[in-house]
Amino acid sequence: GSVYSLWYEVHRFKWKKDSGNKGRLHMVGLAKYCIHPNYFGDLFTYTGWAICAGTTCALSIPLMMVWTFVWVVNPNSDAYLAERYSQEWPAYAAQTA
Repeated sequence: GSVYSLWYEVHRFKWKKDSGNKGRLHMVGLAKYCIHPNYFGDLFTYTGWAICAGTTCALSIPLMMVWTFVWVVNPNSDAYLAERYSQEWPAYAAQTA
């Protein structure tokens, strides 16, 4: 999960450094498959650690992450992306949802 998140972030950083991508929504690489690939990778990482720990308390952490992503983080992030990239967002959200 950590490698997945890191690969996405490094690729996105390199993509954003290209002046031809200025003001455009990042929709390539892992981002063409889901809107928040870095959160997906984080969830895999923490779920793996929780399974290794094997306690109820540890297993509650990925569940709380899912709740936080679904109800807090993703709605706020999606609203920002929809406003910032109003031309590209609707088709991208429909394609990856």
